[in-house]
Amino acid sequence: MSVRLSLRRAIGESWRAGRQNYSLFLGLYLALTLLGVGINSIDRLPVVGPALELLLQTIIGVIGGILITSAALRAFDSATVSFASVWSKLNWRVFGWMLLANILFAAGVMIGSLLLFVPGIIFAVSAGLFQMVLINEDATALQALRRSFLLTRGHRGEIFSAWFALSVPLIIVATSIYVFALSSSSGIESPTYQLAVDLVFIPFSLILTLVSTHFYRELHHAKTMQAAR
Repeated sequence: MSVRLSLRRAIGESWRAGRQNYSLFLGLYLALTLLGVGINSIDRLPVVGPALELLLQTIIGVIGGILITSAALRAFDSATVSFASVWSKLNWRVFGWMLLANILFAAGVMIGSLLLFVPGIIFAVSAGLFQMVLINEDATALQALRRSFLLTRGHRGEIFSAWFALSVPLIIVATSIYVFALSSSSGIESPTYQLAVDLVFIPFSLILTLVSTHFYRELHHAKTMQAAR
């Protein structure tokens, strides 16, 4: 069973899923934004500040990724998703495997980027659905990465094109904020700049997760139907 990934259809389905569960996604957005602002202020502490900030950013990043991905997976199947059902996916096993998967993903992208950059992009697109696989298929870190490579085979160009199209507005807005911060007296270290970055980056992450989840669902369904033949 062949499938063609469409960004237009993905955005339409993501809009429907997000609109039906806007209170859930808005709550996650506000919570992660406030946590981000609080964590960014920790680096002012002497000695332990930067290290503690990095640790907390990593923990909150992994937890946020699990909650947002779980919410996105459920939002496509249900008109209303409760926070309790999303929170139920968060446990030590999922956290551990998600943390390891993120580390392996980042290492793969970094190593690939050192090899003339293009291999890093290919790896990122190929392994980019690992979060959905890990949560929806109860996979380990390596299983999730391998499964993502299998699902995206033959569709990496479509996924990259979609991600790039979604990233263009983010790049424009983020660059504008950065330039404005550099020209201001407070600079990029100011809490206002950090808040502005969070206000832009977190919604982008939500949109990208919803679109990627739609792609995952279509590819997962196609592979399942193919295996059943």
